[in-house]
Amino acid sequence: MPDASPAREPTYSVRPVWVVAIAYTLNLGIVFGLQSYLLSPIVGMEYYRWFQLGSLAGLIVGASLWGWTTRFRATGSVAWAAPILAVILAITTANGPTSPSLGAVTGFLSSVGLLALFWHVVSFPHRRLPMAVFNRLAKPTTLVLLVTLVAAFFYTRFSAQVRTYDLAVYDSFCQYSALVLAILLAIWSWATLHRAATEIFFELPLTVAYAIRCGGPGLSQLPSVGPVLVVANHACWFDPLFVSKALPRPATPMMTARFYSIWFIRPLLKYIFRVIVVPETPMRREAPELKLAIAALDRGECVLLFPEGYLRRKEDVPLRRFGQGVWQILKDRPNTPVVACWVEGGWGAWCSFFNGLPTKNKKMDFRRRIRVGLSEPEAIPAELLGDHLRTRVYLMNRVRAVRGTLGLPELPVVELPARSDVEEAVE
Repeated sequence: MPDASPAREPTYSVRPVWVVAIAYTLNLGIVFGLQSYLLSPIVGMEYYRWFQLGSLAGLIVGASLWGWTTRFRATGSVAWAAPILAVILAITTANGPTSPSLGAVTGFLSSVGLLALFWHVVSFPHRRLPMAVFNRLAKPTTLVLLVTLVAAFFYTRFSAQVRTYDLAVYDSFCQYSALVLAILLAIWSWATLHRAATEIFFELPLTVAYAIRCGGPGLSQLPSVGPVLVVANHACWFDPLFVSKALPRPATPMMTARFYSIWFIRPLLKYIFRVIVVPETPMRREAPELKLAIAALDRGECVLLFPEGYLRRKEDVPLRRFGQGVWQILKDRPNTPVVACWVEGGWGAWCSFFNGLPTKNKKMDFRRRIRVGLSEPEAIPAELLGDHLRTRVYLMNRVRAVRGTLGLPELPVVELPARSDVEEAVE
């Protein structure tokens, strides 16, 4: 198997997040100041007061959204707010901004979108910001807003034509410019944030059905960039959703072809989540999904793997022996950080094999308690990777140990089988 070159990590600056936060706070202040300066004489003070109330509500909702969901997923609100804002501005341009309620909705969506964009830029673990992101977004945004503010000031204060004869032309110019910018923002947001927008859409029913709580050192120590392999136990169909809820970055899950073959689910899995499909055949000479997983790691992605390769079937067997696939991946990429994960509460859920087949003989879940624990990232010791059985047992014990971070009773230590040629058991 050819060895692909590892993905290059971005260069980090020593600029702390609070410096960038101040810069973007000033940008937001300029935006609202410019809105006040330009909108109030055109649309009237009543409309603008409702616009301000909607903006305040949008800031509150946006901050709540940020506390409710993960870093990258909260930015999906931009992809939903921008098209709606474009439609509202189109109606405003056609009929005139006469309705105060329209001003409230416009202000609300503007604030939610701006706040999500703000957090999309400044929120990175370890309080570091890639220099390229700052150069591409912060500096140009500041420059454009300052130029716009100066141009608007001179255009409105020192042009007699605007004050007397061409106010309607200036009104139309502002409306059409805002509409064009909103359309461009809508196109850009769905082109770049479509996954975050999709995941935040599905989080609502997931939150209704399950009360998910996350813990463990991996929540804060998971690398924000570069390859990561997450290995977890597997008790129900929705385990990938539970683990993805805890991860602070997008994950590339490996899953069986059962759901991938369903016609209305396949586009989501293929084009949005880009899952790695594992064929449902017990004995195979080749495993192309392993090559795809290695390629994903080489691209710097976070790969989610359930090494058991099998959904839990018995109450007294919470963890089955891991397959060789995880060892083959790590053997080819030995320096990959591995994060062990334990999902508690999946066994007994509506989509588990508890008391029968999934979705059979069980009630649909409502606020079922799910706990997800993540360990600190760790590269597997090189001396273990020489033997597939020792590697698999080591990873099983790492996953088993994560239960302690959730306050769960410990499971028995997994020992090497007696028929192994390895003399020492992994403890």
